[in-house]
Amino acid sequence: MSSYIADGICDAAILRRLESMRPDGEKSEGWMERQRKAVARALDLLEADAAALAGEATIGTLAVLAALGYLDFRFGHENWREGRPALASWFDKAADRDSLRRTAPPV
Repeated sequence: MSSYIADGICDAAILRRLESMRPDGEKSEGWMERQRKAVARALDLLEADAAALAGEATIGTLAVLAALGYLDFRFGHENWREGRPALASWFDKAADRDSLRRTAPPV
């Protein structure tokens, strides 16, 4: 289930990013806001079930790690962690993997 939510987060975040790159006058603020809200709803679902993410890494948890890392990379100015303490705590612990540290984008 978490892999589907992570896929949805990535889909909406990438759509929002692409829309933001369009020339002025062609961007749809409404479309970008719709995608932002979709990500927020998905994050709220993950927060409600953050305990299920703990334990052995699975394709689902790795997908969630990648999606949240992408949000930090592209939308770092927005604090997805606010109001989601369980998800933020899980992410901080789970992201402290050597493989993730070595492949993190440059700051």
